[in-house]
Amino acid sequence: METPMDIGNLMKMASQVKEQMESAQEDASKILATGEAGGGMVKVVMNGNHEIVKLEIEPSIVNPEEAGLLEDLVRAASNQAVVKVKEALKEHMGSMVSDMGIDLSSLGFPK
Repeated sequence: METPMDIGNLMKMASQVKEQMESAQEDASKILATGEAGGGMVKVVMNGNHEIVKLEIEPSIVNPEEAGLLEDLVRAASNQAVVKVKEALKEHMGSMVSDMGIDLSSLGFPK
């Protein structure tokens, strides 16, 4: 015999999930990851929303003849920061899901 679904509980759970997702989005903006290229000559700091919040370029490498190199280094540092943000978000979301009592390993996700 099926137990009737309690709409009140379902709505309460949906509200809790919504609040947790909003909190996770807010937390994401606080996550910072730094990508570096050229042995640290170019550094990019990115938040969890994939926004570059800081860019540092070693002044000694700013040479008009090496603009292509500088562009490559900025691109490499930015991409490295994106990878780090994704890793941090994955870890954060995993702990949030775990706190909710959901086991994603049954769906093929790593623990």
